[in-house]
Amino acid sequence: MARGGARKGAGRKLGKTRKVAVLARLAPEIRKQLEREAKRGKRSLSAEIESRLRDTMLPRPDDQTRALTYVIANIVAILKLSATENREFDWRTNRFDFEALKGAVVQLLDWLAPNAELETRSLVVHGLLGAFNVTPEEAARTAAGIVKVSLTEDIQGWRGMRERYEADAGSAYYAYPQAARALKIRQKK
Repeated sequence: MARGGARKGAGRKLGKTRKVAVLARLAPEIRKQLEREAKRGKRSLSAEIESRLRDTMLPRPDDQTRALTYVIANIVAILKLSATENREFDWRTNRFDFEALKGAVVQLLDWLAPNAELETRSLVVHGLLGAFNVTPEEAARTAAGIVKVSLTEDIQGWRGMRERYEADAGSAYYAYPQAARALKIRQKK
């Protein structure tokens, strides 16, 4: 009986691209967290690590957007200081906390507003409606509508799209279901 590499078709099957081994030392708690995430994503530990490394190489949001999200996170941290032993700050379940956060963000954006004339702008919604002139309110309604639909999309639908497009962990196919869970948004069944 023939054994090993001498047999036709024997040996490790390579995918589309050849992979190389990398030895890395990790803290045990990081490895456990990676294993947990790999299991949740139904993939191998290697695939999880590769996906996360690839995500770090993707284009990042521009500096202004990253700065704005940082400042908004700081607004939340400041508002959390107003929480008491009897009541935690939770803008998703407490209307007072929500209104305080909304007001602070609106004041910040008003302060950051460009000191220039408002121009007409053409809005292009890729693959949906084409290009047309809109007001800032219409652009806002369109953007918010797309995000709301994405946040309420069926989790199984997102899972199917992740598999179909072989999406990385940092893609919208993963991020929207995670955001919906964190924001306590009910998704379609």
